[in-house]
Amino acid sequence: MSLTADLRAALADEPVAVVLELGTLVVCVLLFVGTFVAFSSGPPTGRGGPWLAVVVVGAAVVLLWTAVIPAFDRLR
Repeated sequence: MSLTADLRAALADEPVAVVLELGTLVVCVLLFVGTFVAFSSGPPTGRGGPWLAVVVVGAAVVLLWTAVIPAFDRLR
């Protein structure tokens, strides 16, 4: 089967899981780009800016996958 056929089959079986995983992949790619944007702005100066955004979004992704999703799976 091709990649698109596999993705369609997974989406039909577990739509929420596929959307979460693909969404996380997109966020991680954006975090990678955001890290380079933060590097180009220089070291953090105390006002936040791109460094704060990278840290907050990264922490949200970690919290989602280490706390929220396992709790949801356990309660389901």
